[in-house]
Amino acid sequence: MVIENYSIKLKTMKYTIVLALALTTTFGFSQKRQMQQVDPEKRAQQKIDRLDAELQLNENQKEELKIYFTEVQKESRVSKREMVQRRSANQTVSADGSDLKTVRNNSMNSRKEATEEKMKSILSDDQFKKWKEMKEERGERVSERQRRGVRKGEARGQRGERQGKERDRKRVRGNRG
Repeated sequence: MVIENYSIKLKTMKYTIVLALALTTTFGFSQKRQMQQVDPEKRAQQKIDRLDAELQLNENQKEELKIYFTEVQKESRVSKREMVQRRSANQTVSADGSDLKTVRNNSMNSRKEATEEKMKSILSDDQFKKWKEMKEERGERVSERQRRGVRKGEARGQRGERQGKERDRKRVRGNRG
């Protein structure tokens, strides 16, 4: 009798734990998905706020930049969807026969050039110069993170600490034998 009650309680606990784990995992993934899908207008506004803090934009500039950044965000979202669809279909060559990576890189480069031209037309000379400096500093930070192996979304130093611990373990093993 006591053993039967114990086994029933044990089964109930197992099901409860499995259910809790499944719910936690499901909510974790859904929350991550929601964070990625930010409204283009909201993302454009965040970008403008960051620029305004550094460049002291006037209202005209803010309005023009908001229109431009919203348009760019929408275009970027569409091209990203197309790339995901092509990847899921295992398509590595575009319709015109060129490699998809080449197509993506070319479109990114043309977008960068268009952004630079647009910023040059909207910002004053001093603001544009400062914007270019900000862009270069950001590029240096990104390349530094890539060099260190820190991925987007990872806590700073987390990967490096893990690699450091592994390196220390190898040193200890090497000293033993």
